[in-house]
Amino acid sequence: MNQLNLNEQQSLSQRQFNKLSELIWIEQLYNLILLGPPGVGKTHLAIGLGMKAIYSRYKVIFTTMRGLAQTLKTEEIIQKSLIRIK
Repeated sequence: MNQLNLNEQQSLSQRQFNKLSELIWIEQLYNLILLGPPGVGKTHLAIGLGMKAIYSRYKVIFTTMRGLAQTLKTEEIIQKSLIRIK
C-alpha cells in the first residue's frame, strides 16, 4: 500500500488518500467509485485500495463503469421479471 504513487493523482490529497486507506468507508457499507479521464491514476488507486482491503480480509470487486451499469441494468431487469411472475 505504501508503494502507491500519488504524484500523478492531482485531485486526491495525501490526507484524503490516508483516510480512504483506513477502509472505514467499507465498514460503513459505502461503495467507492472512481471517476475521471484516462491517465489520472484511477486504476492504480483502485488496485492499491483493493489490495489493502483484501489483506484486511474484505471481498473486493473491480469493474469498469460500463460493467457496473450493465450489472445494475441486468439486476433491474431480473427484479422486474420476478415481480411479473408473482
